[in-house]
Amino acid sequence: MKLTLREIRVRALAAPLELRNGQALIAARPGIGPAWDEKAVKRYAI
Repeated sequence: MKLTLREIRVRALAAPLELRNGQALIAARPGIGPAWDEKAVKRYAI
């Protein structure tokens, strides 16, 4: 199965981004950005 770049990006996130009015909302957890699914990142690494 061939995935699009968008599908890979979505699968690489541990939790989906919440979008409102076309903007990603800031998560209520500590950190500076999205949480990555490390297994998926390694799987799709080039």
